[in-house]
Amino acid sequence: MMYFSQVSLATYRGAGVSDCALPYNPEFPENYKVPTELAHIMEFDKSAMVLKLKSRVTPQEVRSIFERDTIPENEHRALENIAYRFADYCRMGHVRVPHSIPVFTLDFSAADYLDDEANSRLDGTTGKIVALRRRIDSDVWSITVMLVNDIEEAPAKAEHCIFQARMEIDTSDNRFVFVESNSRQDISTMDDEERSLDLLYRNKRTYGTGLGTSVDWEIDTNGKGRLWNEFFPIREIPAMSFSLPANNMIQDRELSMKYARASIRGYSWRWWIR
Repeated sequence: MMYFSQVSLATYRGAGVSDCALPYNPEFPENYKVPTELAHIMEFDKSAMVLKLKSRVTPQEVRSIFERDTIPENEHRALENIAYRFADYCRMGHVRVPHSIPVFTLDFSAADYLDDEANSRLDGTTGKIVALRRRIDSDVWSITVMLVNDIEEAPAKAEHCIFQARMEIDTSDNRFVFVESNSRQDISTMDDEERSLDLLYRNKRTYGTGLGTSVDWEIDTNGKGRLWNEFFPIREIPAMSFSLPANNMIQDRELSMKYARASIRGYSWRWWIR
């Protein structure tokens, strides 16, 4: 049995009238009232300092109102922008709906591949967990976990898609430890580039990889800790200095990218348990 401490995702639903509000700061908020021409469309909430939509509106209606040129000049541009944004919200606005499954389990006791109803319809969504366990060595397993959208609609509508999926697993909730994914690679099977990278990152540990997402972790040297997927991993890069001790052979500017002539191009460079 494998326990996940967190599985979360989000769906989006079409925005309703009550969902639409935009910040607005009139000169005298305590006594402010929306111009009569717009009163049937929006209202001002002075406690939240926002304009709220009262009824659905189209761009054609907005254009018709502002073409009359009866809105006070000091508010005309701001209210026109807000009215058009409300029209956009009515036409294609969406609201994020978060979903969270605090504890999620995978049971590999009967099979190494899991794809059943017990792991589907997560929190009432079309999200489903599919998992694969593969033996790497006598006491090492590779675990692949996928969160998929279990829907046959093609192409899927925005309301039927899943977004911002996140899974986290912790050894403190389980009976395994994490193992480095590259700890058993055979250098004789590598090409020159792979050997170069292996040497360059020989002191870096890798515990998982992602497909359509990245993987991050906090794991100690004993393989205990937690691992999760992350869409934008964050790392602080320490400041670097290429200054050399004083000498008569080479100057600092010769190693500076500021004066470099060559152009530089970018390179695009499962987890394992015991």
